[in-house]
Amino acid sequence: MKLSTETILNLVAAMSTFDGLDNARPGQPAKEPYKLSAATRMTMAKNLVKLNEVVEAYKKAVNGARQHHSNGGANDDDPKALVRFNADNAAFLAFMHEVEIAMIAEADLNLDKNAIPLTVLAHLAPMVKDMTPAPSQIAFPAPQEAVIPAVKALGQRTAD
Repeated sequence: MKLSTETILNLVAAMSTFDGLDNARPGQPAKEPYKLSAATRMTMAKNLVKLNEVVEAYKKAVNGARQHHSNGGANDDDPKALVRFNADNAAFLAFMHEVEIAMIAEADLNLDKNAIPLTVLAHLAPMVKDMTPAPSQIAFPAPQEAVIPAVKALGQRTAD
C-alpha cells in the first residue's frame, strides 16, 4: 500500500491513542481503556513497529533539513531559510512510501463499546477494511509555484 509520510504520521498518532498513556490527567481519574481484542491490539502493534521506521526516518530528515537551512543553528531567525525548510518539510510529508500493513475490520474496533473520537477513526482509515478512501483528485500548485511568491513577499517585508 502506498501512504504519504503525513498519512503515516497521522495513522501512528491515531494508533498511539489506544495505549492509554493519554488517559492520566492530573486531578482526574484515568479513563477506562478501550476494549479491543488481543488480536486487534497485536495487529495494531505490528503496524506501529513497521510505521515507526518511517516516523524515525522523517524525524532525521527534518532535523537534517533544519540544520542545513539554519546553517547549523546560526540562522534560526532567517525568514528565507524558514521558507526553504518549510518547502523541504512539505516534500517530506508528501513523499509516498510503499508499506505493508495489516488490515482490521470496523467490527474489531468495537465501536458500540468504545467511544473512539471521530478524528482518530478518520486517521485509522488506511488500515480499516472498507474505509480506505479512493485517491482524490484534489490538487494544489507545485511547490515552486507556491513558494516563489512567498519568498518574494518575505524579501519585500525584510527590506522595509
